[in-house]
This record gives sequence, C-alpha cells and structure tokens, in this order.
Amino acid sequence: MPRLIRLGLWCLSLALIMGTGARAADTPADKPPATKAAAPEKGDAKPESSAAKSPPERAPVRMPPEGAPRTMRGFGGAPPAAPTDVSPARFEATVYEVQVPADLAGKLDSVALSAKAADPDALRAALAEFGPTKILYRVDQPVNVFSENIMIGSSEPVVTGTRKMATGESVNTVQYQNVGLIVNISASQPPKDSGRKALDVQVRTEVASLGEGAPEISPGVKGVRARTVSINHTATLQYGRPLVMLNVTYPAKDEKASATAFVMRTVFSEVKP
Repeated sequence: MPRLIRLGLWCLSLALIMGTGARAADTPADKPPATKAAAPEKGDAKPESSAAKSPPERAPVRMPPEGAPRTMRGFGGAPPAAPTDVSPARFEATVYEVQVPADLAGKLDSVALSAKAADPDALRAALAEFGPTKILYRVDQPVNVFSENIMIGSSEPVVTGTRKMATGESVNTVQYQNVGLIVNISASQPPKDSGRKALDVQVRTEVASLGEGAPEISPGVKGVRARTVSINHTATLQYGRPLVMLNVTYPAKDEKASATAFVMRTVFSEVKP
C-alpha cells in the first residue's frame, strides 16, 4: 500500500507540472525569443524564397504605326493638327485708348485715320486731337496668315472697397482683374471669279482693359471700370498698307464722362523665303 500511495502521488505531481507548462506556453509575454536560423555553409544550397524570385517580364510596349494620330494622356485627345496652308508674314499691331468727348466721338473715322497711320507715332498724334491718348498693347511678330492666335495678358490689382480701422487707418480691399489682348488671324483664298490672287484676311480682336468711370469707392479713392470690346476687320491682304479699326463705348446718360475709343492699327509685311 505505501508503494501504491507513492506511485499515485508521483502521477499527480507530474500532471500538475504538465498543466503549469501548458498554461505558460499560452502567454505571449512568456514566449522565448525566436532564434535566428544558422547561415548556410559554403556550398550549401540556399532555400528558395518567394521574395527572392525575379518579377515577371513585362509585355513589350507597342507604339502606333508611323503617321498614326497619338493621344496625350490627361489632355483628352490628339494634339491639334498643323495647318495645311501656310503664308508667312510679319504682323504689327498697336492698340490705343482715347478719351473722347461724347459729341466728338462720332467724328472718328477709320478710313481717315488709316491715311494718317504711316507709323504708330503718327497715328497717336492724330488721335491726340480728339482727346488724351495712350498705347495699351503692341505686337510685332512673324505669323501664318492662314491661322494664327496671339495672346497678351496680365492680372491687375483693383481696389473694390475700403474701410476704416479703430485707429483711423484706412484699409483697402483688393481684387485682381484679368486684362489683355487676344488676336485671331485667319485667311481664305479669293473667289475663283474675282481675278485676283491676294488672300482675304480676317482679324478678330478682343481687348480687355481697366479705366476710370465708376463711382468713387470712398472720398479720394476713384472706382475702376473693366471694359471688354471686340474689334473685327476683314480686307484683302495688301503688304505694307496700314489699316485702322476702332470701337467706341459711350457712358450712360446719367454719367458725366467721356466716351472711350479703342483704336487698333495693323499692318502685314511680306516675308520672302
């Protein structure tokens, strides 16, 4: 009996020890640190790893055949095709702004002014007879008479409001207004029955500028008015001949202000190959 009792106690102790070891293995904090695998000896084969595999070969990029239209990603289509007709020339343009008394604005005549427009300074002198004149924009560059676009622009600060601080200091609210010049030149062949070879040229112009005429924002701070006008002209191309185009804007009836005339002088010069 004593021997059987000792055997039972020994079995019970063994069971308790095994249970304690099983509970300790379930606790992450009691896990022994992982040991690093031993480096392979020289000459031993390295175990194959999926991370060590080389990436699969990419399919070759196929370019479109020569001459086929290509699209530009992010720009929604193929680039515009170059014009098929080319007629090189030198294009000069000068845009003036003239403050004209309303009763004299009707006397501005593009044909009469063209005869006085041998050069930009001569035309400016002729326009000064009607009122204060200033040059807004100048253009002098080579163009293709069949298809050309010219853009000149800037962003100008404009005071839109003012307020006084507790210290008595005035603070202005400023916004930026886009101004500039857009010129579109196009041409077409003359009618077959016209008997002439000179092209019919159309010049379309958009002018945006800032000028006085708005009510005062505050005592001593004049308002600024934005003006946008179109100046268009179609004529038979004659190299070296200045042409004058104009557009007159009149003030409202209740405003005591001058009319504003936008005058544009253009001339094409021949470019020989």
